[in-house]
Amino acid sequence: MEENIERFERIRSYIKGEMSIEDRISFERDLLNDNELAKEFEEIEGISKATVKVYEEEQLQHDLEMVEREMAEADKLAKSLLTKEPFFKKVQQWFTPGSYEATPNPNGSTLSFGSRMAITFAIAAALALGVFLPVNNHHLAVAGYNEAGQILSNGQIQFNTLRGDDEISDKLESSYSLIQDGKYQEALTSLTEVEESIDQQISALSDDDSAIMRLSELNRMKQDAEWYRAILLMREKKVGQAKKLLKLIAKSDSVYADKAQMLMKEVY
Repeated sequence: MEENIERFERIRSYIKGEMSIEDRISFERDLLNDNELAKEFEEIEGISKATVKVYEEEQLQHDLEMVEREMAEADKLAKSLLTKEPFFKKVQQWFTPGSYEATPNPNGSTLSFGSRMAITFAIAAALALGVFLPVNNHHLAVAGYNEAGQILSNGQIQFNTLRGDDEISDKLESSYSLIQDGKYQEALTSLTEVEESIDQQISALSDDDSAIMRLSELNRMKQDAEWYRAILLMREKKVGQAKKLLKLIAKSDSVYADKAQMLMKEVY
């Protein structure tokens, strides 16, 4: 019983990236020599990935529904503003005592003075938000830019990945060099290419035990690439893209999940 618990804890720690480099190497060596451990690892990792995928799909569906509702509300508001008279003249008429009885709504009945005040308040709020949101977005962009600068400064780049000698590792190293040279846009492009290459290799891996170590290595490299791409998106003041990627990292089993959650809380 205790042995099973210990095996499970090792697998969990490995998947979550909580092991030291020495423990990770030891665990990967055991995976090659212990078929039972390799089988348990494959099952638990599969469940973990499936759970994350289901959650992400549900979250995406929720986000799409929210966008659809917001677009419907925006369309409804836009149609309500399509009057024959200029907007501010219409507002003045709504607030002129004695005039509201002469202004029918689209159904032919007249609007009460209270109803007109409510409508005007809603429109004014929408106009105010139209001003506020860009200002707030600018504030988030500046906050993210400053935070990213601190993370990238003074050689603070740290790696989750054990360096290899393959093409993807070389490309990842090149991306880090671009970051350290301050070539952030080029680094963004390079990291995106790294992630695409990793996804292609993962999809081409076989299902046998010999692919387990390579899959683990590719996943660690992708975690590195995603994390630093998120930081660069903050540095480039791309608020929407940075938030989306940080949210994805925070909800995954990435070794950077806690850091991503902290950035979402402190910056966005």
